[in-house]
Amino acid sequence: MNKIAILLSSYNGEKFIVQQIESLLNMDISEAFLDIYIRDDGSKDRTVELIKNINTENNKVKIILKEGGNLGVVKSFFSLLNECDHNYDYVAFCDQDDIWLPNKIINALNILEEYNAIPAMQFTRLEVVDENLNYLFLTHEPSKKIELGNAIVENIATGCTVVINNCALRKLKEKKPNTENIVMHDWWVYLVISATGKVLFNNNADIKYRQHSSNVEGMMSGLQKILNKFIKLKRKDKYPRMSKQLTEFIECYSGQLNSQQISLVNDFKKSLLTPFGAKAIYYVITSKVYRQKLSDNCSLIFSIIFKRL
Repeated sequence: MNKIAILLSSYNGEKFIVQQIESLLNMDISEAFLDIYIRDDGSKDRTVELIKNINTENNKVKIILKEGGNLGVVKSFFSLLNECDHNYDYVAFCDQDDIWLPNKIINALNILEEYNAIPAMQFTRLEVVDENLNYLFLTHEPSKKIELGNAIVENIATGCTVVINNCALRKLKEKKPNTENIVMHDWWVYLVISATGKVLFNNNADIKYRQHSSNVEGMMSGLQKILNKFIKLKRKDKYPRMSKQLTEFIECYSGQLNSQQISLVNDFKKSLLTPFGAKAIYYVITSKVYRQKLSDNCSLIFSIIFKRL
């Protein structure tokens, strides 16, 4: 019987978190044990109180709640990952405001089960909905290869859709990266597993992803992202630059990468320093590194020219 952990970082989530956790409790896990690790990141509202009042007596589910200070989403998720036991067969990442469909975990396990001998992760499309769960759209499936050349410059694996196997869990836990250099926890997972294992795309949209004011940037179109970059040119970056993440990645995992992978990462980093990033742009045009959509590659070129990476 599989042992599964769900990692959820909460912060001022009183509006939706009960619905989210109830959707986890209603999943089809007849052949599995499920532990939900929740780390509250210093909520000022009733989030913790609401979590403590959720009744799991009639479920095979255990909620493990830890209250902490405000670390931010990246450090909070890495704290959860570090607390998670090595012996879980599968681990899933979870946001506080979505709805999981009953077959979400089962679908993931069906895809991952034949890859148990290597680090593997699966991710899915999103059914994007508004705050009241009204359907808006489905996210696109990847149009290009899912590999390191993509993971260097783009995260296509939204964290709340990601499920990893035990080998991937151990791979991620064996290194302790400096989280100050990591753009986002799910991007780090995609980067590491794309280089050291297998990344699998599941076309099922088995999560209702709420689109609201605090997560709207993640669903921007390529054109919107370019316009947003113009607006933010003089603002202080909210997250560390991608080049810092790549440096951290090489420092942590260079001993497990082949020479081609190391060269790809290091050469692209160096190319960002050429005048106007000309060599880096050449890398994008020749698809040595790439984003999935043309509009996003245009956004990438903009970021290279204006040294936003």
